[in-house]
Amino acid sequence: MKRIGIVGMMFCMLALFSCQQRLQVPEMEVIMPADSIDLEIGHHKSMQVYDDKLFVIDTQTIDGAVQVYDLNTLQFLFSFGYGKQNLNENYGTNSVSHIDFYEVNGEERVDLIVFNEKIITYSYDAVMREKYAAKPLMERIVHGKFPHILQVIKVSNGYISTGIRTEGKFLLLTDSLEEVKYAGSYRPKVDKFVSDTVHIMANYGEVRVSPDRKYLADCVTIAPVLTLYELTDGDMRKRWEYLKEEIDYEPIEDFAFVPKSKSGYGSTTFSEKYLYALYIGEPDEDEVGHYRREVHVFDIETGELVKQYLLSRPSLDVLWNDGKMYALTYDINPVVQVYNLEE
Repeated sequence: MKRIGIVGMMFCMLALFSCQQRLQVPEMEVIMPADSIDLEIGHHKSMQVYDDKLFVIDTQTIDGAVQVYDLNTLQFLFSFGYGKQNLNENYGTNSVSHIDFYEVNGEERVDLIVFNEKIITYSYDAVMREKYAAKPLMERIVHGKFPHILQVIKVSNGYISTGIRTEGKFLLLTDSLEEVKYAGSYRPKVDKFVSDTVHIMANYGEVRVSPDRKYLADCVTIAPVLTLYELTDGDMRKRWEYLKEEIDYEPIEDFAFVPKSKSGYGSTTFSEKYLYALYIGEPDEDEVGHYRREVHVFDIETGELVKQYLLSRPSLDVLWNDGKMYALTYDINPVVQVYNLEE
């Protein structure tokens, strides 16, 4: 009996040691940019890579809502879409919230999502040929049909949209924007008396799909919560979830709140093996510290945190493409820093 007890104790200790090893946070690796892209004047929000070009959404646009840069020469090419004639009269900014690229019957297309209003679809060839003068193929109104649309992302069979809805975090749509089903769930409420609208807003974060449209990453801005979904034809299922700290906030009125956590995830990007997530973090005493400089790297298959990088400057968005990471900075003189990150 003693022998069995000793063996059992050793097994438990070994299991505990194994768990500790798995939960051990990888060391932070400081990386420096190999190059940078000087941005045109504007107020830059997010990026997308397509066809060896970098597309940057500019929310205080002059010539177009999207600035286009050549990734080979690192030079500015042109701007296009929803430009100066469509500036918001109240705020002096455009309201493009998302850009997406996909193919339909062999034709390359570009979608500009106008926040809570419509989807503007261009032919990619026309944009490359006519630049700022390119005319949309079509515009589809979404506001009257699905209020509070934030992002609309093309997937293999239809679209996935985010917004303020009690039925689910995501709304799956057909190619013709007909409703299919709701999917995804919100984090638990901090208080049952908190309004649904405030709680849904507190759950918000940027959504990004993998280049092959196989996965969707959903992050929370006010808390370090990251969820990976696997996409199938007309549906999605949760693959794994990383929860470092639960959502916590203080509602201050019907449509506003103050977050209690000082950390969260600002954006995500995919490589073939990994999901990279820009960690917002908490500013140090020097007001910069690691704030918006950490990039956490997760194994797509297991959800394990396998690497941590520290960027040289605070960033708004990160993108991995062909062995390089592009980080959109937001200092006085914003640039896109280019890091070599071969896997």
